[in-house]
Amino acid sequence: MYSISILGPIEVRRDGEVVSLPAGKTTELLIRLALDAGITVRSERLIEDLWGESDSTEMNTLHSKISMLRRALGDSAAVTGGRNGYTLNVDPSSVDAIDIQRVASIANDWSARGEHRAAVDACGRALEMFRGDILSDAGDGDWVIPHRTRLEEVQLGLVHDLLAARLELGDASEVIGELEALVARYPLRESMWVLLITALYRSNRQADALAAYQRVRTHLSDELGLVPGPQLQALERQVLVQDPALDGTARDPAASSSVKVGNLPALTSQLIGRETDVQQIGALLTHDRLVSVVGPAGVGKTRLALEIARRHQVPGGAWLVRLDATREPSAIPQVVGAAFGLAGATTAMILDRVRATEIVVVLDNCEHVLEPAADLCVRLLDAAPRLRILVTSQIPLGLDGEIVYALEPLAMADSMTLFAQRATDRRTSFRLDAETAAAVEEVCRSLDGLPLAIELAAARTKALSVQEIARRLDDRFSLLSDPSGRRQERHRALSTAIGWSYDLLFPDEQNGLCALSWFADGAPLAAAEHVAMALGVPGASTVDVFARLADRSLVTVDIAANGEVRYRLLDSVGAFARGRLDEAGLTDRARTAHAEWFEMASVVALDEQRTANQARHVAFLRAERANLDAALAWTAATDPAQALRIALGFGWASVILGEGATGAQRLRLALHACGSSATDADRALALSLIAWNESGADLERAWADAALAVEIADRTGDDSVITISRFASAFVLFQRGQTGSAIDVLERWHAHAQSETLVWDRGLRAMLLGYFKAASLRP
Repeated sequence: MYSISILGPIEVRRDGEVVSLPAGKTTELLIRLALDAGITVRSERLIEDLWGESDSTEMNTLHSKISMLRRALGDSAAVTGGRNGYTLNVDPSSVDAIDIQRVASIANDWSARGEHRAAVDACGRALEMFRGDILSDAGDGDWVIPHRTRLEEVQLGLVHDLLAARLELGDASEVIGELEALVARYPLRESMWVLLITALYRSNRQADALAAYQRVRTHLSDELGLVPGPQLQALERQVLVQDPALDGTARDPAASSSVKVGNLPALTSQLIGRETDVQQIGALLTHDRLVSVVGPAGVGKTRLALEIARRHQVPGGAWLVRLDATREPSAIPQVVGAAFGLAGATTAMILDRVRATEIVVVLDNCEHVLEPAADLCVRLLDAAPRLRILVTSQIPLGLDGEIVYALEPLAMADSMTLFAQRATDRRTSFRLDAETAAAVEEVCRSLDGLPLAIELAAARTKALSVQEIARRLDDRFSLLSDPSGRRQERHRALSTAIGWSYDLLFPDEQNGLCALSWFADGAPLAAAEHVAMALGVPGASTVDVFARLADRSLVTVDIAANGEVRYRLLDSVGAFARGRLDEAGLTDRARTAHAEWFEMASVVALDEQRTANQARHVAFLRAERANLDAALAWTAATDPAQALRIALGFGWASVILGEGATGAQRLRLALHACGSSATDADRALALSLIAWNESGADLERAWADAALAVEIADRTGDDSVITISRFASAFVLFQRGQTGSAIDVLERWHAHAQSETLVWDRGLRAMLLGYFKAASLRP
């Protein structure tokens, strides 16, 4: 097991023993990979960050440094990957630059709860993790700057929380010197000035406190042309009137009688678009003791649960237990105990804590420790009759009596409101108006209404226009990250949030998800099974695999009135899975299998297009247009003959649906890809269907295609091909206003039709003839 310390000079330990590392780029490479531990970093990104440009020389150099790093770590599996990218395979929590965010969050929670002694201890332990200059061995490349800035912000936040807690514990005089040094170094940090002025006042130095206020006001005016913020202005008024609330010892009796019970963190952003969910889940929690909110990564389960718990007033308070950083089931009691302020807690201690009063526990992020979390819930609920548990997870616990609430993505209107609000938080000049509304709607639709993705996109408005954000969504995982933010680590990037879900899957489930990712607008069951089996999922297991993916909120299942099943992925989940498929070198296999299945469907459609089953294939085309177009695009480049078979199979269905130019273009693309290798029969059939579809848009082109189809069909001697060419020719003539000529074509065909001609052909001729004659009688 590795531990990697980079919040100072680099230190790597393997099973407790220090690992000796080569200096220079090898160490810089390790630090770069460690900052994204467990995530594949593209080779091009590594080269650009560490060498500044990308060519074959740098690629070879990268491979060489990777080899050196593997040797130094003593385990080739520690760094995996290849030309497309590399992954440092260590637990992210074993990297101090990643784990510091968790530790800082715990410290911040203590501060928010007013537990000042615990906050001092937690902040002190967190600050001990910083052992000198941050990322000191990472080199001086530009890539280091945002990481170093983010970590410096974490460090400064801890210093602030530590001094604030000490101030509340009565150490006002002792912290003044530290605060003076901090405001000198960070003169624009108003929060530090607030602490300094408060500390001076509590040290019986009212004049010095007012002088400090004048210093910050002058500095803000001279440097930025600004006045102090509302908090500083209010603080000055309190100092002037000697407000007892500033004393630090005198407390409002009313306030002291209503001490906060619970550990819910202070919320910094408004919950948007979830009022109905809050009310419905709140009602469930009133009547039921175990409610699980399930949904995909990034849908906002945690934020919603906190709001519900906040509103659910009970004597024992509401308590948040975060399990996202918990890897070992045996550690769960300690995590739960820590939430209650019980150091070294055992299960028995926790049961004693929750047994005595009515209490709400939010058990957050359970999907990776499902069984031990479920066992704990059973024991807690059995021991504490007045306890209620609100669970967030991507998959239900599966317990008797559990009420499961599936949380859906935001509706479009709420998605746009959320984007606008978060964008305004980042750039006050942002407005949702006629100029931006269309682009915001495009962004929200592309991001499936996922709050996390929308917030990460909105964060980019600080540097990009919303139109530019919309244009860059093809590379959404590079765009949708906020490494300098204060949110939890796995919520700072969309790829990390989805990757968390993906990494919890078994290999067959990962392959099943990747199989579904190559379908456009959903996958019918049989097609999904075919592609999944091509990727190695056993045929007998495919349905179970898809069911487990649905249980994990990664796949939605639509069941039509006729019982047909269709699987769908959120766009972002599909994009992530396609990326993993590409990394594994299996994209071609998946796309080939996808095209194979639709080719098989097209062969059946071609055989049955002039039978009683015609309607079924028309409905199939209506449902599978996007998939057929994707299969055609792939096969046009890889197997043109296959592309033509797919297009011809659904050509007549396209005519019946009236696809017009779209249907004509589909056939023309396949015919062009096939070139001279297409048979005369296929060429005549394709041209006939193209002409029929095109007659509503470009009559002259349609007539040229129809005439050529007749000429080629006559060479084939194939009655069925000749028939379709004649009918297409007649229809185009009618569209050109040559009704008499159109009728004549049908009559001549009928005169030469063989006795075994299909009833379907005779029926179509009669229908067209009746239509033409009726049209000719209109005034």
